[in-house]
Amino acid sequence: MVGSLMVQVILGTVYGFSVIVKPLELEFGWERATTQWAFSVALATFAVAMIPAGRLQDRIGPRKVAMIGGVLLGLSFLLRALLVTADLPWALYLTHGLNFGGNFALFPSATSDYFGTRHFGINYGWIFTAYGVAGILGPVVGGVMFDATGQYILAFLFAGILCFLAAACSVVIWALARRPIDED
Repeated sequence: MVGSLMVQVILGTVYGFSVIVKPLELEFGWERATTQWAFSVALATFAVAMIPAGRLQDRIGPRKVAMIGGVLLGLSFLLRALLVTADLPWALYLTHGLNFGGNFALFPSATSDYFGTRHFGINYGWIFTAYGVAGILGPVVGGVMFDATGQYILAFLFAGILCFLAAACSVVIWALARRPIDED
């Protein structure tokens, strides 16, 4: 649950996008349509990634998907730190959208697999709460990093490292956790 909470915190930062619109426009000279297009790409790739990610989870299980998803999300943040330029606005959210959808598909199924369905609502509520908190904390932390450096690269690097830690936590914690519940 700790690993998934950490990943949810990172994923939830996508909803803090509105906070960075103006700084992105200033830093890269983008028009408002360009920044909104980047966010639309994220949402489209999110939708495209959900179904294959759910299928992959059915085939190899939530533990492996969580590990792969955390690593890929971390890599996407690191790549974003290197790729986001005035000429590549789509890179900002293309990588995040693909990984967002891939990871997001994991949590409902993993919650019921590992905690059962009897208290699914409260268990999933705890996991999903981290997602909502991220919509508040992510922009604040990113804003502090932007104010200190004048760019978002440090925030992207920090988020990437957190994703790698979340992937490691998910592997360790799931290895220590009890086996999935079979309620049939």
